[in-house]
Amino acid sequence: IRAWQFGLVLNEGVNLREKLVLFWHNHFVTADSFNAKLTYQYVDLLRKNAFGNFKNLVKEITVNSLMLRYLNGAESNKDAPNENYARELLELFSIGKGVLAGPGDYTNYTEEDIKEIARALTGWVIDVAGWTNAGPHPSAIFRTNRHDTGTKTLSHRFNNAVINNLGAEEYKAVVDIIFQQEEVSRFMARNLYRWFVYYNIDDEIEATVIEPLAAIMRQENYEIRPVLEALFSSEHFYHENAIGCMIKSPVDFTASCLKPFEVEIPFTLNQTYTIWF
Repeated sequence: IRAWQFGLVLNEGVNLREKLVLFWHNHFVTADSFNAKLTYQYVDLLRKNAFGNFKNLVKEITVNSLMLRYLNGAESNKDAPNENYARELLELFSIGKGVLAGPGDYTNYTEEDIKEIARALTGWVIDVAGWTNAGPHPSAIFRTNRHDTGTKTLSHRFNNAVINNLGAEEYKAVVDIIFQQEEVSRFMARNLYRWFVYYNIDDEIEATVIEPLAAIMRQENYEIRPVLEALFSSEHFYHENAIGCMIKSPVDFTASCLKPFEVEIPFTLNQTYTIWF
């Protein structure tokens, strides 16, 4: 799978997809799995949604088997809700932490929100028994007896939203509530800017670039393509201060050494994959 992915990077031609897939890899970080199907399913999800709807991608990644394994969602249950994914969902995947406003209050969410969301996300497990017959996409399974059916009440940061028992659909309600906050669009606009333009965002860039991109994201209901089109067609993207300022990642660095010179590897697929790996 690693070799296949690097081959896609080398052979994609003039295209943004692999750069964007790498962005989502970095955003929705996971780890290698003992089962290749879980890894492939995760990568395939990122590839299919690379230019798609960010809100829908957050929903799908929430019940993705590899993510359930990596952030302990598959272990979480009504008697012992695991807070790992709920915390990362807020801090890294959607809205960001914000400035500490008080004990357990991070401006954009609170510690109580993490606990309540963790309760709402209980019940999902990996379909271990179905791996053999599931093809390349082993599904996650919702088990009602593991789900916390009680009412969950979020803090004032989410307008004291109440989540009643929705069973297998409850995780979608959680994401919808988070995305009602405008800060989600700003958080993601900053992440995209840092990935494609520059890591430093000053007050002027925040006002003249980030806010307009965030507004487009909200207007387009979190479709990513219109936001990227606006960024890449802006004068700011081609400003002399934005040229040649990025430090390449290992993948970017390696690919940029091979692609311009059209390096060919005239070996068998197995040998080629060994080199790419």
